[in-house]
Amino acid sequence: MESMVERFVRYTSINTRSNEESTTIPSTQTQVDFATNVLVPDLKAIGLDEVIYNRENGFVIGTLHANTDEKAPSIGFIAHMDTADY
Repeated sequence: MESMVERFVRYTSINTRSNEESTTIPSTQTQVDFATNVLVPDLKAIGLDEVIYNRENGFVIGTLHANTDEKAPSIGFIAHMDTADY
């Protein structure tokens, strides 16, 4: 199994640099490819359900179901998958 450090290095080795002249979201096809070909399969592989790539806003969304029957609050995590160099 890939460690978190290995996964981080793999993710950061992919050029997801933004295109400041783009009128689309995401701003490059490489960002779309990263989302659909890397993030979606990886999230499914670590056990998330309902993993989707939303083409309208570039979001990758997945669900990690509770592992307890106790009432617990929900939490969400948000992160950028691009690098802005401008």
